[in-house]
Amino acid sequence: MTLSDKLESAGKQESAGRRTSSFRLLSAKDSGSALLYMLLSLACIGFALTIADRFIIPMLEDSGTLTSWRWKEQDGWLLEQGRRKNLASDDCSVWRSAGWPVSEKKPKSTRILVMGDSFAWGTGYPNMNTLWWRQLQKVLNDRGYNDVEVIAAGMPAQSTAAQLVGAKKIIGKYKPDLVIWGYVTNDPDEVAPDGKHIVPIMRSWNIPPDNLPAPVKNSLESLFPNLAWHLFDIRQNARAKNIQSKETGWDYGTWELKLLEGPNFEKYAKTLEKVAQFQKTVNLPFFFITLPAGYQAGDAQRSSLRTGAGLLTRMQEYHIERYGKVQTLFDKSGLHFFNTLNDVLSGLKGGLNSHELSSLQLGISPANGHPAASLCHLYAESAANILEKNYPGILGNKKESKTVAPLLSINDWMPHSLLLNRLADGRYLFYAPQSEKDALFLPIRKPYLQLNFEIPTELSRLRLLGAGLKRAEIYLVAENQKLGYDEQLPRRLGERKGSALVFDLPKEQWTKKISSILISADITGSDRRVLLELNPDRKATH
Repeated sequence: MTLSDKLESAGKQESAGRRTSSFRLLSAKDSGSALLYMLLSLACIGFALTIADRFIIPMLEDSGTLTSWRWKEQDGWLLEQGRRKNLASDDCSVWRSAGWPVSEKKPKSTRILVMGDSFAWGTGYPNMNTLWWRQLQKVLNDRGYNDVEVIAAGMPAQSTAAQLVGAKKIIGKYKPDLVIWGYVTNDPDEVAPDGKHIVPIMRSWNIPPDNLPAPVKNSLESLFPNLAWHLFDIRQNARAKNIQSKETGWDYGTWELKLLEGPNFEKYAKTLEKVAQFQKTVNLPFFFITLPAGYQAGDAQRSSLRTGAGLLTRMQEYHIERYGKVQTLFDKSGLHFFNTLNDVLSGLKGGLNSHELSSLQLGISPANGHPAASLCHLYAESAANILEKNYPGILGNKKESKTVAPLLSINDWMPHSLLLNRLADGRYLFYAPQSEKDALFLPIRKPYLQLNFEIPTELSRLRLLGAGLKRAEIYLVAENQKLGYDEQLPRRLGERKGSALVFDLPKEQWTKKISSILISADITGSDRRVLLELNPDRKATH
């Protein structure tokens, strides 16, 4: 090899070395940049997830447009409180409590008995006056039928067959002049001779354990507890949908349709014949009224929340499919069956805005699909229309006065342990809960107790006095005078510190009738007694 060849070869090697070194250097830079970008991307994603978990989800939770573990927890608490408060039992299913006693002797000329299930019992309701049969009392009073008393009977999950058993136990004692049966789409649920349901519904214990790795599940729950709950809830519902069968049970929407088939439907026809025979035995007018719900129709498994006109269309389709077949059975049995679906849908369309028309908003809470105040009021309006048109003799003559209860009458409260006592007109004594766990929490996101008026009334002032009272914050729920019911939207009145607190209601802010008082208070020491004094607006017309 010549000298020039050696120099050329050495130059090539040196050049190749520089290129290799440069390539390695660039690769390191690129790797570092990629790692940096990846870390920044993960940080941005983590930040967005944190914002959603800590702020967006709680905000939607508070507004009632999103369910959550907090709503689920409170719903379970309300169920237990309802069991303690409501004295109804299988032996006597009449709704009655310390704040709402019902005597066997009729206090008025006419008594209407509403038979039902959880819609009458009140599963998940912080205010018993929201229940549709209580709304019926209010509607009748407002229309001038003040000599009519409405009472109700029913236990959670009772079918028409179970309601018939309950009716046979109480009608002779409470002597109603007319019986209204609230028909819900799960009422045809029948039981076989062996005590098992002919058509099983899926229960949580039938769903196989989730195979999601525990470290993944635990990490998500610790980092994003709110978001993780929703993800796991969606996953659970999807898994339940995939395994439904006759052995494991059916998801709610499918189950309702299965009730209208085969042996179960045949047995329901016999149940209605028994109801018709019982009507002849007691010689009382009976009629059934449909109570179309919005939650199940809009979102049977929370897989697709529906709102606005789409929800109304789905509600119509959902209930037509379930009412059509049973209508035939009622006609054959000779029982009067009034389908309120069109009236309820028309009332929802005319009374609620698009935001309120969502499948979650039509439930009593985002975690409970029992009918919200809007639906309960529409059921009551429909029932009152039926009574006026078809049973005018039961209602009697209208009277001018609409006063049917003392002013400032609190007839319901949560929690049950308040042991509220009426001392005089507008003066009540109650015992504040010992623990925050014994109080409500949502939607104001702080522990509170709730006091409910039998008749919404206008207030001018309220006072709280207690030896251990240190601070109190008041929220009020008012009736929408146009719609005729309260929309369960608490408004903050104010906060005071001390043991003797006065809250005045400014006229320019509070022109509506108050249906509920929410109290969040700090109390120290062993003396948990609190005195509540209420001053009505003397200019208010009742």
